[in-house]
Amino acid sequence: MLKPSRLASSRDMTDSALLVVAVARLGEADLAGWWRSHGLDVVGEYVLPDLFPRTAAVAGAELAVLSAAKRHTDALPDRDDVVHLFGEPLPAFSAARSWLAELKTGGDQSFLNLLRAWAGRDVGHDALAGFTGEVPTGERIGGTLRLGTIPADSLDDSDRADATARALAACYVGQGPDLAVPYYDLV
Repeated sequence: MLKPSRLASSRDMTDSALLVVAVARLGEADLAGWWRSHGLDVVGEYVLPDLFPRTAAVAGAELAVLSAAKRHTDALPDRDDVVHLFGEPLPAFSAARSWLAELKTGGDQSFLNLLRAWAGRDVGHDALAGFTGEVPTGERIGGTLRLGTIPADSLDDSDRADATARALAACYVGQGPDLAVPYYDLV
């Protein structure tokens, strides 16, 4: 079972920020293949240490997160009122990027090592499902999954923002190669 808070330490780290990194890993080319990154797989493990001798795993995680963000930007409507796991205004995305940046200066990389060890899509799905819980229902619109609406002020409350991130992350569990990118409309 994935228990992020036990595997990563940081002053401002939240489990939802770690879910951003976990979903990014799940989407990599060797697992679900939703984006073409190889940041935390065997290819990244082979190539990145030559380029980033001290921070290869962290750089790989950043590549996975940025690849996921690009895929989401391409798939979702180009509006400011769309809330998804890999972008603003959801605090988990910026917290994940901040945590990875901080990790470059030292710290516990056991969470990244756990993600690197995922040996197949089913392993990733099971680990993610153990932490996120029930998958919310939504309306499939093209290559997206609209989960409904959330009030803008809910993202100012850390517990509600974390619950939103957890619900979004749960939507990736069980998805096959034809990803339906989950999102909420902000009201």
